[in-house]
Amino acid sequence: KFHLKFHGTVSKLFRLYVFLTLSLIIFFYLGKMSLFDSILHGLSTIGTGGFSTYNNGLAHFGNPFINWVCIIFMFIAGSNLNLWLGLKKYGIKTFRKNAEFKFYLILIVSASTLISTNTYFSGIFTTPCEAITSGFFQVTSFISTSGQRLSNFNAWPTFSKMIPLAIMLIGGCTSSLAGGPKVLRILTSIRLIQRGISIKLHPNKIFPQEVSTNIANFMFLYFFTIFSGCLLVSINDFDLITTFSGVLACLNNIGLGFNLVGPTGGFHIFSGFSKLILSLLMIAGRLELFTLLMLFSPHYWNPDRV
Repeated sequence: KFHLKFHGTVSKLFRLYVFLTLSLIIFFYLGKMSLFDSILHGLSTIGTGGFSTYNNGLAHFGNPFINWVCIIFMFIAGSNLNLWLGLKKYGIKTFRKNAEFKFYLILIVSASTLISTNTYFSGIFTTPCEAITSGFFQVTSFISTSGQRLSNFNAWPTFSKMIPLAIMLIGGCTSSLAGGPKVLRILTSIRLIQRGISIKLHPNKIFPQEVSTNIANFMFLYFFTIFSGCLLVSINDFDLITTFSGVLACLNNIGLGFNLVGPTGGFHIFSGFSKLILSLLMIAGRLELFTLLMLFSPHYWNPDRV
């Protein structure tokens, strides 16, 4: 139910969304993109749609300025937008005090550093600058579910492909423009493990239950949905990574997967039945899983429900 305070928050978030989109369009245009390409890639990046008119994505432009501008705005799109709204009033401390944002930042920096190091010493990139740019770009793209691409990560070493595959399971922050289960739920799940250990060590200690139980329920449903989607799509008999990453790419609204659904492939290879399943997963990922499941409950449609 919409009340006045919630309406005001939505209005502020929408204005911020418009501001970010227009700003990115301007920066892209200053980076020597055409106006059409600037508008299209600006809308696609901030809206975490990942669409591009070029098969090789932003690599088509070969402009480091465009690449790093895109990294910054993908980072913002995947973060909690409420924090940016509070920046003017509360200053930088609004980010320092937010555990989810700090974990989000740590994930991006650590994953990007590992990938950059591995790809450079594996000979994938000739200079450290290329490796760093590509590492940060693809990690930020995956975690923000923006789906933009800069390099053919299918050609990366297995270690460098496993990291973004794990990042795909996380998604962006709460109140962000990104999909996925969200960083806060992953952080809470880690703390649930820590709590389980603490309960064993301190059986008489009291722990709050409600919030953690709700998140545990969501994570169970999330992984059950992934398993069910992979099982249904597997009838196409593609390899495991193609099937798994394809389901993740649709459920988390990333758009990019690995192997046959990687940067040089696409989802056209799937059968009509699999495309229907993947389409349902995309809808479920955007609506939140419990929201979609409620529509199939007879109790939800009962006008006399309490």
